[in-house]
Amino acid sequence: MSFAAPLMLLGLGLLGPLFWLHLKRRPTRTVAFPTLFILQRVLKRQQKKSRVREWVILIIRALLVVTFSVALARPALTVWRPGGIRSGLPLSQVILLDDSASMQRRIPTPGQDETTAFERARQMAITELGRLRPQDSVAVILAGKPPRLITDGLTTDKEQVSMRLYGLHAGYAADAIDDAIYKAEHLLAKSSSAQKEILLITDLAGTPVHPETMKQMQTVFRVVGVTPATQKLENIAISDVAVLPAGGPEAREVTIRAEIINYSSSRQNVDVSLSLDGKPVARGLLKVAPWQTGIKDFHHRFDEKGIHFGQVEVGANVGPIQRGKRDAVGAAAVNDVFAVDNIRYLATNVRRSINVLVINGDARPGSYLDEAFYLQKALETPIPGEVPIHIQIMEPDMARVTPLESYDVIFLAGVTTLSSGLWERLVRYVEEGGGLFVSAGKGKPDENLQSVMPGEVDGIRKSDRRSHLKVGAVKLSHPIFHTLGEQSTGLENVKIKNHLLLKPNPAVEREVLVQLADGLPLLLERKIGKGTTLLLTTTIDRDWSDLPIRPGFLPLIQRSTRYLSRSLAFREPRTIDVGKTVSLPVVEGMQKLIVLSPSKKRTVFSANRLTGQANIWFRQTNRPGPWRVFAEMPESGGLTELQSSAFVTNVASSESDLSRKMKESGDLSRDDRDRYTALEGKLPVWSHLLMVALFLLFVETILVGMGLRKSHRKPIE
Repeated sequence: MSFAAPLMLLGLGLLGPLFWLHLKRRPTRTVAFPTLFILQRVLKRQQKKSRVREWVILIIRALLVVTFSVALARPALTVWRPGGIRSGLPLSQVILLDDSASMQRRIPTPGQDETTAFERARQMAITELGRLRPQDSVAVILAGKPPRLITDGLTTDKEQVSMRLYGLHAGYAADAIDDAIYKAEHLLAKSSSAQKEILLITDLAGTPVHPETMKQMQTVFRVVGVTPATQKLENIAISDVAVLPAGGPEAREVTIRAEIINYSSSRQNVDVSLSLDGKPVARGLLKVAPWQTGIKDFHHRFDEKGIHFGQVEVGANVGPIQRGKRDAVGAAAVNDVFAVDNIRYLATNVRRSINVLVINGDARPGSYLDEAFYLQKALETPIPGEVPIHIQIMEPDMARVTPLESYDVIFLAGVTTLSSGLWERLVRYVEEGGGLFVSAGKGKPDENLQSVMPGEVDGIRKSDRRSHLKVGAVKLSHPIFHTLGEQSTGLENVKIKNHLLLKPNPAVEREVLVQLADGLPLLLERKIGKGTTLLLTTTIDRDWSDLPIRPGFLPLIQRSTRYLSRSLAFREPRTIDVGKTVSLPVVEGMQKLIVLSPSKKRTVFSANRLTGQANIWFRQTNRPGPWRVFAEMPESGGLTELQSSAFVTNVASSESDLSRKMKESGDLSRDDRDRYTALEGKLPVWSHLLMVALFLLFVETILVGMGLRKSHRKPIE
């Protein structure tokens, strides 16, 4: 035991005067008085009882002096506990437990089985709970993306929090420490505790805390690293996989390119394998220099159209390059402590034809006056050596309930007005990589339609019946025309009666591909996001021009379609990092939307959640792998797979860099490694002594009071 104020023990000297006053006998003189003889006999009997009470009172008063003196000296017991003993005012603590993918790395523990960084962090959090006092409150937030609170706010039930911690495991997402800190600050703002603290337990490999976050922080912030500073960080990771056109005439021929990073100090011979649709298809070796990226290409030709899922994997055969000898495969030189990034998933959408949707603004079935009559003939004409074009025609009302993402190119033929739902989906379709061809209608298009066009329509120009407008310059360097060379485009003799006039707008980046003889544009191109829009300022039927019966019409429509589909011919299903939110398109009338996870878990969105929505945000992307999407449409007779909505998730490539980036940033507190080892601590006991003193004072008051009441109550005879 130790004392913070030992001089206060001098108060024990008061015990001497206390005992002297109680035990001192006063001098008495005996006087014989015969009439008091009987009274003396009664008093002797009462003195025996009063002496017992006086001794009890004396002992209690002596204990009062001892307890008050010792308490004022502030004694503390010496104990051994992890991190010592907490003391002071009540504390509210939020533990940020990093559960990002990098926390799955292996950590060697001397004298024990190998563990992971998260398992060690979880044990540290449980130990931290043991250091809290009964009046302290605690909350736990997982700092992976997105941050999640696993407790019911701040709570004093440490046992329940500890039980929840035992069931946790590291995830596959990247860290979101800044967001977790903001969440913790918001939680602590509601606490009335005098002390507040945020404790981050991490492997220090995450993104450094933003300086602005540190500047705005109002509470104490501590960071504890779980990985030994002396651990050798070696890792082989696949950082990216891309599906690229192989240069052949068909979209079925692709090159699958994998990027492999060598996070080690020696040159490595890496075994890389490719699997598609659950079957191994290729394998090869790749030499990667230390701390460099290597590229491995696999060439493949698909036999079937549709969505194909696959994965590239770094196998167990990892070994060093031996100079002057044959490559030694299997001599594991790299102790790959992080195996989660050894697999990267991919998906590709293979088509045997270019799928085209024509939205007909002036439908007259069976008649050459139909807006899409000549367009359909041009698109369905087979071209030797080219991928065929598959066309589907529908009116705008039908297009409102049709998924657009399954089409490579969309034609708006003579459409002058669109519903808001269809317009929003068209904008998103182009922004995400779709191809859109717009031809003029019989009137001025509405504002919704003009938002995806290369310019704002100012009006309609009508020529004199006796004189028609002619085609002037054609941009032969553009992919639509560049194969013609010096040949005729077939557009020279086109006669144009009417066309749309566009306002000049420097804010809209557009390119004129074909212009009239007087310099006004006839065909324009605009890039919107990842997609492309073409605008023909005259009609695609014979109402405003004779273009459909000219020799240049067929190659113009065919080449424009193939040009627009080029942005989609190799457009793959989305690839996102685990933990990110993905947008799933919704069409009118959709009864059900189902997302199937890599583990075959179904997430169902019912009709009441889909009604009135243009898209649904799916947030449960908690593991890597392929995700498939199904929908129940009106009169479909069951579920239909939305191949265009499929996506794959992968571990963020930033998680593969295991270096201690956070510690090196210099904006965080020190690594308190000794906090979780048994340290000598001081447990204060003076408050307990004061409670004992108060109790003794209460007992002493009762005993004295009882004696006084008896002496006054009993009459003397």
